[in-house]
Amino acid sequence: MSHASRGSDSLHTYVSPGDILLPESPCKPPLKKGKAKDDAVISTLSQLINYRLDALEKMVGENVLKIEGLKKTVDFVCAELNDIKGKVGHFEARLNMEKKKMEQCKKRIADLERYSHCWNLRLHGIPEKENENVRAESVHVCMAIFPEEGKTLPDKIALGRNFQTLQD
Repeated sequence: MSHASRGSDSLHTYVSPGDILLPESPCKPPLKKGKAKDDAVISTLSQLINYRLDALEKMVGENVLKIEGLKKTVDFVCAELNDIKGKVGHFEARLNMEKKKMEQCKKRIADLERYSHCWNLRLHGIPEKENENVRAESVHVCMAIFPEEGKTLPDKIALGRNFQTLQD
């Protein structure tokens, strides 16, 4: 039997190393046709990507500056707002204090008015005459009521008014 027939007769026959010559395997893949064209496309894409990345970096840098400016503005506004809140709190405290003072003054005025009225003397039933001296008439009536105070009454009665209307 020959080598050729023996190899064709069986599928699992082993070939000796000298029978089949294998091609040499290269260290690098074979060069493709149009490599210069591919390099130009890759170069163009790299340039576009770099251009866009540069534009994005510039935009990010500008946005960072704007954000920092806004942060400073917000911090300033917050500080001013806190200052205003402090002032408002101070003025509210002063307002409450002034309200209390005003209420005390109103109460004091009412007390003084009541006190001044307690010394008033009202004489009812005495008709008013034309061109009469109301103070003198009041002193005359009081002398009739309090004869023991007769000489000191003119000094004690300061003013007299007639509240009745003049009758015809």
